[in-house]
Parts: sequence; C-alpha cells; structure tokens
Amino acid sequence: MRNASKYGPVCLVEPIPHLFKQLEKLHEPSKKMILLNKCINPLATEFVEFYAPNPEANRIHPSGDQLGSLHADHAKNHDIRLESSIQKIKVRALTLTQLIEALQCRDINLLFLDTEGFDSEILPTFPFDKLKPQAILFEHKHSDGTHNIGAKFANLIIQLNMNGYRVQCIDRENCLATLK
Repeated sequence: MRNASKYGPVCLVEPIPHLFKQLEKLHEPSKKMILLNKCINPLATEFVEFYAPNPEANRIHPSGDQLGSLHADHAKNHDIRLESSIQKIKVRALTLTQLIEALQCRDINLLFLDTEGFDSEILPTFPFDKLKPQAILFEHKHSDGTHNIGAKFANLIIQLNMNGYRVQCIDRENCLATLK
C-alpha cells in the first residue's frame, strides 16, 4: 500500500477495530493515506451489525482474523471452531457512493474489494455512470455464500461487461475487471 500511495491517494477501509489499529500502526494517515474504521455496505445506513473475529481467531484458523463479514455464519462456515471467536459488533457504515463523495474522488486507478461474501452485492451499487475505475480487483470466492459462486456472481459479470469491463478470474478467489 505504501508503494500505491506514490501514484495517488489510497483509502483503506477496515471495520474491525483491532485490525484497524494495526493499519494505523503500519500507515500514517495523511492526504495520501486515508484510513477509515467503517464498513462498506450496499445499502445506505448509519450502522450495520458486523461479525468480527477476535484477535485470537488466528490461533484456531491461519486466516481467522480475516474472516469478518456482514454474514453471521461466514467465519464459522470456514471452520466451525471459529464460532466462539466471532463477536457481533455495531460499525459505522457507508456505501461506495458515499465514500466516493466524502473523498471527493474524481478518478480511481484501482478499486480493490475483499468483503468476504459481499463484493457481489457491493459492486453493483458502484456509480459507474459517474466514475469508472481503470481496474477493479474483487473476491468472487464467496459471492453466493461461503465457498460458492452462482447467480450473484454471474449478474455482476454481466453488469461489469455492460459497463465496459473485461473480467478475468486471476486465481481461485479473485477476479480482475479492466476497462476495455
């Protein structure tokens, strides 16, 4: 991320408080590095219920602390032992449109999402009529539920194609959409 800020401002959004504190330690907030302790949500609302792993979740599963989600059972569906490590928290929320407006963003080189199952719900709400990122990196692995892709993923690909993007799966979890 530090290298990315050489090319322009970078905004990192993290809803889980202890992970947000780690971001603050790694990246000094500035005009080039904006850190937000919020949750991106497909619908406009002030707060959302978010299912956050505690700091000890990595003792149970190697990426346990990375499995926070708006889906209550997401982490548990990865590893049932994580159930006791997940707490429901209330987090301030904003939509992609609200984020773009708050940042007064006029250009996006790369939009990178990894929202543990919500990428296929959040990306369709992007204001493509006002702004088109040059590239969009997003997770497809959980688009229709934990470890499942289906109709939501297919509809997202159709929408991205209609907005002028070429979409390719770059690995077992992620897709890259680039403007044609």
